[in-house]
Amino acid sequence: MVTAVVGARHALPLRNRWILTRQLKLILVFFTFTLLYLYTFPPPTFADTPTSTPAVSITPTQSMTVTPVPMRKYPLKVTVIPNPASGTKLNFRVMAPAPCKVRIRVNNRFFDVIAKLEKEGGTFFDIFWSLKEVPEGIYYFQAQIEDKATGQITQLPLQKFVVLK
Repeated sequence: MVTAVVGARHALPLRNRWILTRQLKLILVFFTFTLLYLYTFPPPTFADTPTSTPAVSITPTQSMTVTPVPMRKYPLKVTVIPNPASGTKLNFRVMAPAPCKVRIRVNNRFFDVIAKLEKEGGTFFDIFWSLKEVPEGIYYFQAQIEDKATGQITQLPLQKFVVLK
């Protein structure tokens, strides 16, 4: 059996020495990750003074008042589905916080305007565009969204999509 001298008194076989160093490495890795976790996520702090929870009291009335639940508000966004497009039609998906009117200008790679699309809708709707006459390539579009309630017009940044045949 091959032995290695560790210190002046002990002689360990090489296999046991390898297992011992592997265990020490695992302990070191665990300790490192524990310290990293503790310093990345500090423990929660609690207030010294107790805080009270508001109590809800319900008093019966003759007429019932209904509070409307707020509708989900979408961020102002227009995306192309699918991208890259390979079929005969393309969807411009519109998400807006309120009902709106959308104008989309589609440009080819030379920035020539090849299509102008316009549609009114609610907060979430699609505008379809036929790709039958459109050759494959890289295209750009820019959407202009007009809020129906306020009349405010927002122009979104230029975006890119690809058509494959």
